[in-house]
Amino acid sequence: PQSAPLYDSLCADVRRGLENTWGRHRDLAVGGAVVNTMGWVTGLGLEILTRVVNTVRATHVVVVGGDRDLHEAMSKLATATIRGLVVLEYSAPPRRIRPRNRSTRILARDRRIKRYFSGVPRVPLQPVRLVVALKDLVLLRAQSLEPISPADIAPRSLAAVSHGSTPEMARHANVAGYIAILDVGEEGASILAPSPGALPSRIILVSDTIQIAARDVPRP
Repeated sequence: PQSAPLYDSLCADVRRGLENTWGRHRDLAVGGAVVNTMGWVTGLGLEILTRVVNTVRATHVVVVGGDRDLHEAMSKLATATIRGLVVLEYSAPPRRIRPRNRSTRILARDRRIKRYFSGVPRVPLQPVRLVVALKDLVLLRAQSLEPISPADIAPRSLAAVSHGSTPEMARHANVAGYIAILDVGEEGASILAPSPGALPSRIILVSDTIQIAARDVPRP
């Protein structure tokens, strides 16, 4: 919930970026754009999805699957929209897609994190442990972009290295990659990085909820 305003702001940035691009390249505007939304379609997720449809000024909404509440909500949006341009379409879910419970999704996420740092058997990678001084880092919460105390960082927390040069720019900047903050001391932090060398930025966005599994951290 606390990151919902940030998500809304980023969606508005995407819309402005599209308008700027289309203004410079008229041929690209002819094809429009396809917005692949998130899979969270209940409760707050549905509210955010509705705002996204309005923010990007969607002309067509394709509902994939048999979620009756989602279909009803989008139907109301298509009817109530001031522009009157939203066309609701329905697509049956692919037959091979199976519902995944929470534990299955967490396991899949852990596998992707491990693959990011260590690669796959055919293309192995060699992540490295580094020690960085806390004075050289600006630590922010990934969801709110508010400062986070080193003492509040859980062991093995996943973090993104922002391309932003200041905390204010981190809201709009892409990320250069990811690290895992293994441990934090009084003056430094031990991190796991996908490659050796200095970090490309001092702005670090720390996850409050995602940690790399202990079994996936290479031994020193």
